[in-house]
Amino acid sequence: MSPARHALLFLLVATGCARPSQPPSASGPPRDGPWQELHPGAVLAVRGAFAAGAREGRWETWRADGSPLVTSHWRAGREDGEWIEWDASGAPRVSGRYADGARDGVWTATHPNGATRLEITYARGVLEGPYRELDEQGHVLLEGRFSAGEAHGEWTERTGGGALASITTWERGRRHGPWRAWHPEGTLAAEGSFADDVRDGTWTEWFPNGRLRCRAGWRAGRPEGPWCEWSTEGHKLFEGTHVDGLRHGLWTTWTAEGAKRSEMPFVAGLIEGTVTTFHANGAIEARTPFERGHAHGHEDAFHPDGSPKSSGRYAAGKRVGAWTFWLASGEVDGERTGEYLDGALLAESPAR
Repeated sequence: MSPARHALLFLLVATGCARPSQPPSASGPPRDGPWQELHPGAVLAVRGAFAAGAREGRWETWRADGSPLVTSHWRAGREDGEWIEWDASGAPRVSGRYADGARDGVWTATHPNGATRLEITYARGVLEGPYRELDEQGHVLLEGRFSAGEAHGEWTERTGGGALASITTWERGRRHGPWRAWHPEGTLAAEGSFADDVRDGTWTEWFPNGRLRCRAGWRAGRPEGPWCEWSTEGHKLFEGTHVDGLRHGLWTTWTAEGAKRSEMPFVAGLIEGTVTTFHANGAIEARTPFERGHAHGHEDAFHPDGSPKSSGRYAAGKRVGAWTFWLASGEVDGERTGEYLDGALLAESPAR
């Protein structure tokens, strides 16, 4: 949620049900003079005055238990002057000023303990100037500035303990420019940049221990260029390239222990060509041809010592035709060897 939407939602929730009720319409001359309404039980609910049919001067509303709810000021039927919403204990909950019917100047909301919760600045009904959110202990959680109703410039978010959580640069209500985030421990978690509210350029992430987690290129909100990920121990896990948001070219994967696991060729996001997988000892596990993302063609697989493990053909990702499987001892695996159709071993296979 953007800062502008967050601020407006907060104040709408805070003040949406606390405005003085609209008096019933009546025929005849405009209302003039004092006005009041009562709750059931003759408890005062609303008190104010009219001048030429419009609210004028100080208006007050109360809850059914008699506690104050809102104090407002009016001029010629428009809110003008100090405005306060009171909590059930009688302390100010939200306060600010109106000028000719629009919020103007600094508005403040408080926590139940009386500490400031929000400070927000308006100019004739438009968000303009500093904005701050705080926790009950007085730590600043979010701060920045608005210009012409939109977040603009550097906004800082902090944890409840005051530690940095993120810094975002905004331009006319959209993220644009540098962005950084921190782990709760205080180490840098990620940094990159936005252009027109989407990722653009190189983005880097780190683990809490300071080691690299990911480095990737972005363009107009889509992955573009080199992409690399690491384990917490510093071993490379993935490496490849994106073109127009899709994997393209050779992608390599490794195990968490750092052993190469696979080499996969991509074309426009689909595996195209021979995929090679590896055992933990570095020996080739299998060579499998792919077409448009599916295994298609003859595959040979091997045990860790290099002896054959299986041999057969795929069509559209499923085993077809004659397949032979070998146990690690070198013997043919009669339970799996035979004729396959659409990925299933035929019950009448000769090997059975």
